[in-house]
Amino acid sequence: PLSQQKSMKLVVDPFQTESVSLSTFSKLSATFGAVEGWPAECHRLIQTPWFYAFLDFPIVKKLLEGEPIGSFLVRFHGGRADSFCLVHKVSQTQLVSHKIEVGEKGTVKLKNPDNSLDKKLKSTYDNLYNFVKRFQKRFQATPFVLDLFRKPYFHPRIASAADAASRLTDLPVGTFVVYFSPNLEHSLYSCTFLKTSDQGV
Repeated sequence: PLSQQKSMKLVVDPFQTESVSLSTFSKLSATFGAVEGWPAECHRLIQTPWFYAFLDFPIVKKLLEGEPIGSFLVRFHGGRADSFCLVHKVSQTQLVSHKIEVGEKGTVKLKNPDNSLDKKLKSTYDNLYNFVKRFQKRFQATPFVLDLFRKPYFHPRIASAADAASRLTDLPVGTFVVYFSPNLEHSLYSCTFLKTSDQGV
């Protein structure tokens, strides 16, 4: 299972820059509260089956492609840690995205008041978990679950084989990473494997 440290890195520093801007810090504080509680809160969120952090929409679309109608997942909205997006498969060919805003003390509500979904879920909820629970019950929705996403060797933010190879620098021979393929038309996943000590992959 993922450690609290890695869970927090997936949320706080998804691009592995080893830094957090003041703006990002403020957004994270709005979502997760006091900084000392971040590790536990990030870990809880990452471990939640329907949550997929900063997953890009083309990947979300590919993942839900073969799933049944009613499937959904939640991710951060627009690369921001202070709002979420619930993506719901409403037909074999249509995905609908609903923006969820985070308010004071972690409360959440749908962003668009004229949205048809919002008319059925118009209350403000204490937290994201209660909102999703209500959404599932109201629409008989089924969370999309990808166990691979929570494996320690899976790195969803790796963008290419070269990026993967650079991250394996100075690691033991035999180390590998799995990530989403840069070319989703050909395959969904890629794997880079360190096979020699001189960074041969």
